[in-house]
Amino acid sequence: MFSHVFGVRTALLAGALALACPVWAEPAGLSFGAKFSYDRSEGNYGTNFRSSDITTSVSVSADLENYAFDLVLPYVAQTGPGRRIALAGRRAIVIIDRNVTSQGMGDITLGATRYLLNEESHGIDLDLGASYKIATASTSKGLGSGKDDLAVQFTLGRSVGNANFSFTGGYTLVGKPEGQDYRNSAFGSLDASYRIARPLTVGVTLGYGGATVSGVPASRDVTVYLTHKLSKSSKVELYVLEGRSTQSPDRGAGITISADF
Repeated sequence: MFSHVFGVRTALLAGALALACPVWAEPAGLSFGAKFSYDRSEGNYGTNFRSSDITTSVSVSADLENYAFDLVLPYVAQTGPGRRIALAGRRAIVIIDRNVTSQGMGDITLGATRYLLNEESHGIDLDLGASYKIATASTSKGLGSGKDDLAVQFTLGRSVGNANFSFTGGYTLVGKPEGQDYRNSAFGSLDASYRIARPLTVGVTLGYGGATVSGVPASRDVTVYLTHKLSKSSKVELYVLEGRSTQSPDRGAGITISADF
C-alpha cells in the first residue's frame, strides 16, 4: 500500500517539476521574497493536560510571472503530551503521546505554485500548487513522523471592491510510519478579508483538516488577522486562532513579517 502511495506521490511531484521547467527559459520578472513567522498555540486536545507548541520559521521564495517556489525552514519547541506532527499543505496535527519537553529543527517544506488565471483577464484568480514535506525533524525527540508527505491543492479567489474572498481545497498523501494508522486526508479553508484603509486589511479564515490518524477527529479552527503594509514590498501580519474541535489547539497567536526584493 505504501509503495503505491509513494508511486503516486513521486508522479505528482514529477508533474510539478515538469510544469516548472519552462520557468528557467523565461526569467523575466523574477523576484525574491523572505518571511519570518512566529506561531504559538496551546490546548488540551481532549485530555486533562495542556500542551503547547512554538514554531519559528524562516521562508524564502522565488516568484515569476506564472510560477512561484518556496522553501520553509522551521524550528519547533513543544511541551506536554501533545506531540506535533507537521503535514504537507496544512496546519500540523497533534498526537497525544508521552509527556515531554523537546525542541529542534522541524520538517522542511518545498512548495511550487502555478498561476493559471488572473482576475484582471479572467474575472477570477486560480492557482494550482504542490508542497513536499521532507522528514528532517527528529523522531526520537517526538518532533515529527519520520516520513515525507506530499500535498496538492488549488486556490480560487475573487475581489469585490475592497473585499477579497478565496477558497482553498487540497489533499495530503501522508507517509505512513510502521505501526501507525496514518491516513491520507483532505483539507480546505475559506478566507474573507477587507481593506479598511490603504495600509490595513482585516480578515477571517475558516480552516478544516480531515482526520489523519484513526480515532482522532477532524480539525476545525477560526483565524482572525490584521495585515499592515509597511511599504510597497513589505508587510506585517498579526493573527489569533481559536480551535473548534479537540484536534485543534484551544487558542493560538502569531506574527509574520515578509518582504519582497
